[in-house]
Amino acid sequence: MARERATPETAVEENRAALIALAALFGDARFERVAGVAPPAARPPKDPVGLGGRHDFMQHFVISAGLAATGGAGLADAIGVLKVVDDSRFGTGFSFTDIAADRAGVRFAEAALDPERARRVQEFIGGAAREGGYFPSVADLPEFLDEAAFKRRFCAVDSPAYRSLVQEIERRIGSLPLHRGD
Repeated sequence: MARERATPETAVEENRAALIALAALFGDARFERVAGVAPPAARPPKDPVGLGGRHDFMQHFVISAGLAATGGAGLADAIGVLKVVDDSRFGTGFSFTDIAADRAGVRFAEAALDPERARRVQEFIGGAAREGGYFPSVADLPEFLDEAAFKRRFCAVDSPAYRSLVQEIERRIGSLPLHRGD
């Protein structure tokens, strides 16, 4: 719809609206509170859509894209890292797959909101784009690490080992067709 409605002058704002709507629709009330947007009239049934075969990856992707669209990439990145750190203490564990989904969503939003690339993103997504064009392979990334396991392997989120793995995630995202310009 954004592609159909947009002109070169309005493409960024159409993309911003689409990213926020997707995050509100497939996210949850936490996104709505942080972004200051109204909840959708109805949400789709549980687990209707996924990325990489998982609903949670789609949620990470769209919520991060929506946060980047409303508060900037820095906010989206900080919330994503805080969420997985919290998961290592009280949830399913620290997950580099979640970090990858978050970063892919942020990078997607950055491309969609770049005046030079906004229309291209619309054409890419509105065409026959497959998720491999904008979502990286994550199957080999560590996940479900409790706090102790994370500390043993990576020490902290500013350690060289952690930064190296995040750089690999960024490399994977950067090599995707959406970001290469294919």
